Amino acid sequence: FLMRILWIPHQQLANTNRARCEYLASHMKDDEHRILHWRKWKWSWHDMRTILSGVETESNSQRFVFVRLLVINRLFWWFISKLTNSRYAIAKHWLGYVPYNNFLLNRAIRKIVTAWQPDVLIFSNNAIGRVDVRRFQNLVTIFDYVDLPYMQHPVIDEIITNYSRDADATTCVSKTLVADLEPGNPGKIHYLPNGLDRERLNKPVKPRKEKRCVVSLIGLTCSDRLYFVDAIKVLIDEGLPIVGLMVGAGLMLEPIKQRIQGYESSFILTGQVSFDEVQDYFDMTDIGLYPVEDSPYYLAASPIKCFEYSFKGSHVLVSPHLPEVDGYNLPNMSFCEENQDAVTEALRKLIDQPRMSVDESDFDAFDWSERAHTLNAIIERLHTP
Repeated sequence: FLMRILWIPHQQLANTNRARCEYLASHMKDDEHRILHWRKWKWSWHDMRTILSGVETESNSQRFVFVRLLVINRLFWWFISKLTNSRYAIAKHWLGYVPYNNFLLNRAIRKIVTAWQPDVLIFSNNAIGRVDVRRFQNLVTIFDYVDLPYMQHPVIDEIITNYSRDADATTCVSKTLVADLEPGNPGKIHYLPNGLDRERLNKPVKPRKEKRCVVSLIGLTCSDRLYFVDAIKVLIDEGLPIVGLMVGAGLMLEPIKQRIQGYESSFILTGQVSFDEVQDYFDMTDIGLYPVEDSPYYLAASPIKCFEYSFKGSHVLVSPHLPEVDGYNLPNMSFCEENQDAVTEALRKLIDQPRMSVDESDFDAFDWSERAHTLNAIIERLHTP
């Protein structure tokens, strides 16, 4: 049977990468009888108009909608950042708890529910608005808990607690998040980590021109201490044939540019790249890095890039040791402490080792199609009387 699913995304949907909800949605349509089509809207960061004027249903195959979320204008962002004495980026997290934003978001959801009559509402924690789950008890509701909020605050903790209490089920991206919520919600918490897009990564490999060992950070999620950059610089000073490849844009791009001054010939900084271009950089990678911190946020994460590095046969160096990632038992994975000396030594051991040949069947369990099948099974159990 066909089921209409309304999904409130965790983050702004962009052309440069895919969000977890997009991966799941695209594979759910292939799983038996589920999603056939979905619409995408980007968040409008300073648009004071109505979130949604209506939902088009011109095709019988349309079974999936993303809500276009709305935020208050930039002047209000500036005000919040001053009020909280915090950085502009951190101020975004407060917007989720502004009553007017919450009103706009829930009004948009009610409009869609009335006009489109979905069967299921899936929503995530986000920095834009709070979903009033109790208003939609006539729907199957699923809270997709995709990461630990970067900024800890009692109000945020209360929202997460209420979401997991009021929703019919909660899917958690890591076992850490499962352990946090399961005691108060027996039988309602499900483990649903991120996955691997094998179809995209299986495209033909372009001829390689770079002769040096390529150490990559694809997507600039990393420690702001940049200890891994310093480790690469040490090996360059030793005369080892190594090049640092930093792919993507974001808050860390400028600090990385400053840290590599004098070493520009040994680093490649791509800036923002399109979704289709990213595969080329995974093909180039000999050693893929996930250099973060021993903090609650990263301990509760499910980094997609680790699946991708490993699938392409690259050696994967994660710092520090993250039990969630270690539990995946991925091939060619190693861990070290989160400091320059430890990363330098780990890279020195890996630099002469050839890329590994991997068996694609080893990654069957990590494919997004398997994750989508798990989510479908949860929905089906909840929807069955």
